[in-house]
Amino acid sequence: MRTTQVFDSSALLPLLVRMPGQQHAVEASYGTDIVVPHIADAEVLHGLRGLWLGGVIDEPRLVVAAGDLEAMPIPRFGMEGLHQRVLQLRQNLTAYDATFVALAEVLELELVTYDRAMATAPGIRCDVILLEG
Repeated sequence: MRTTQVFDSSALLPLLVRMPGQQHAVEASYGTDIVVPHIADAEVLHGLRGLWLGGVIDEPRLVVAAGDLEAMPIPRFGMEGLHQRVLQLRQNLTAYDATFVALAEVLELELVTYDRAMATAPGIRCDVILLEG
């Protein structure tokens, strides 16, 4: 039986490039329909740029990973209906992180992340799967 979950950018990035802890993200994605807010694309591209700047991936891998991200068959949701909840979470989460949380809450889905601070932030009203690695 397939489930649907919101993956944040920390959980999406290892699906595109080899990195430590990647296996946990790959395993979490099996049998899962992933949904994300539109901001996920910009955040993952930012992460890919960081890996490239740090010499972890080369330019050809960067370009392929960016293309793979664009081609991922995952629904990307806009911000409609999320603004107030994102603001409510402002004491404990950045607007970026709060967008993932707010989407998971509105859709009544689990949030998948490697980000311990996000996973344990006070006030979250969705179940969170914290990946280790």
